[in-house]
Amino acid sequence: MSPGTYSDDELDNIPVTAARIVALLQTATSRSAVDADEHVQNVRERLERGELESAWNPQWKQNLGEAVLERLVEIVRPLLESATDHIEHPQETLLDIVQWAREVAAEVFEWTEEHPRLTMCLALAVAVAAVWVLAPWVLEAVGFGELGPIADSVAARLQMRYMGLVPKGSWFSFFQRLGMVWKK
Repeated sequence: MSPGTYSDDELDNIPVTAARIVALLQTATSRSAVDADEHVQNVRERLERGELESAWNPQWKQNLGEAVLERLVEIVRPLLESATDHIEHPQETLLDIVQWAREVAAEVFEWTEEHPRLTMCLALAVAVAAVWVLAPWVLEAVGFGELGPIADSVAARLQMRYMGLVPKGSWFSFFQRLGMVWKK
């Protein structure tokens, strides 16, 4: 019997059916997905012929769903427990992290007070880097695209004010040039 095939007895035995479904999920490959699809089609045909009476019972479907969920929880629970074993007191650990962040922030603020000029240079460098990274996306969002103003954008509406005759050296031509040449 292939992994996706169930006998009538197994379909009536919900724990066995749930175990088989979870086993299929754990070992799923593209081939097993094709097998499962063929099996689902087979089960549908058997249901239509009336060969699988218990599957028509809504309680059977609910019980099967609950059994599958229980099996999945049995698999996942030990993984979660082992992942949190090293943290005996999660609240205390979180409080320690918050305290550490406060200490780091206090040290950073103290350093900035001691070195105002260097802080200003670093802030300027960060601002220039942010503009350098974000400007191409902002220009495109406003409508200054690589091929000209983007239809139905703010830039297209502004260009209509010039009636298509944008003066050389205007702010509009400057931003359009940036939008056309700035690497994205």
